[in-house]
Amino acid sequence: MTTFGNLSLAQELETAIELAQSAGKLIMQHYAAGTEVQIKGDQSPVTAADKDANALIVDGIKKAFPDDAILAEESTDSAERQAYRRLWCVDPLDGTKEFIDKNGMFVVMIGLAIDGEAQLGVVYQPTEGLL
Repeated sequence: MTTFGNLSLAQELETAIELAQSAGKLIMQHYAAGTEVQIKGDQSPVTAADKDANALIVDGIKKAFPDDAILAEESTDSAERQAYRRLWCVDPLDGTKEFIDKNGMFVVMIGLAIDGEAQLGVVYQPTEGLL
């Protein structure tokens, strides 16, 4: 069991790990098949792998923790999230340029902040299976 102070986050950690690994598997399917690249408003690239992994993670968090807020890179942000004690932060494919370049240097990142302080984080590199 993972405990932070008096706060047990075993279920949150297990969920984050499962979602990161599932998103990594999905990303690797896109990696093998190739994917179309689009350009976002900030001129950064985005692919179907980014969007699909984002949807998988966000849906999984919503299902497991429906009362928590989520800030995810490929989702629309809302100021409403600031009213929540618990905030999940998601970068479903950090290193999109590296993903596009096929150099293997990209990760899935999922974190949880409680009352504005980071409490747990998961980083998964699917090309190496490193968690």
